[in-house]
Amino acid sequence: MVAQVSLDATDFKILRALIEDGRIPFSTISKDVNISDVAVKRRIDRLVKKGVLKGFSAKIDLDAMGFTHPVFVGIRTEIAKSGNVIKELGKMDEVSEIYQMIGETDIFVKVMANDLDKTKQFIDNLSRVDGVLDIKTHLVLKTLKEEKHAPVLSVNQSTFE
Repeated sequence: MVAQVSLDATDFKILRALIEDGRIPFSTISKDVNISDVAVKRRIDRLVKKGVLKGFSAKIDLDAMGFTHPVFVGIRTEIAKSGNVIKELGKMDEVSEIYQMIGETDIFVKVMANDLDKTKQFIDNLSRVDGVLDIKTHLVLKTLKEEKHAPVLSVNQSTFE
């Protein structure tokens, strides 16, 4: 279990600013949160050190690159071989996310292939991985919401003020 990090209202304001624009200057954040830019840098460094901020990355429009229909794949495995399946999934370029599950499937992955032939080829390759018992695919027709930071944006600031 991961230890929860204590954050105050200023930390949440800084996180919101970084979510909106990961390249925002510390001086701009400092004006919004009423602390010095040096204090903003120290807080960001602390958030990185504590693991709250895992890094800064670009948001890429996968649709513009031809990856218009992700596929979610549920995989049922032999329990003793699930580690092998996870290891093999980690080597596959098409796999963008891997989740270990409890329920009908043991592993759930998000696959990004730019056409159905490549998706079929992925499924064929996956079916040959030692330990895979069953595969269920779910083709995404349309992404309605895709936001990894929603909880940070919705935290009630009055709790911290």
